[in-house]
Amino acid sequence: MIGYVLRIYSGKYLIQADNDEQAKIKAQKMLDAMGDIHEVTVLYHIREVAKFPAKPFKQELRDPEELPVYYDNL
Repeated sequence: MIGYVLRIYSGKYLIQADNDEQAKIKAQKMLDAMGDIHEVTVLYHIREVAKFPAKPFKQELRDPEELPVYYDNL
């Protein structure tokens, strides 16, 4: 068994698999169980093995006055 890492948001999940294909299948099952992930997730073991696409947000367009103001407080 090889330890692969699936990175989602700021968290990381360990996936035990025998090869890259098995790791991709297990990672996809885990993502399907979590529901909509709105960020590209990465599966890697020493090197990147696979990227899973982000799902678009389901959001209606609003008037500009209703949108939150973005600011960077760094």
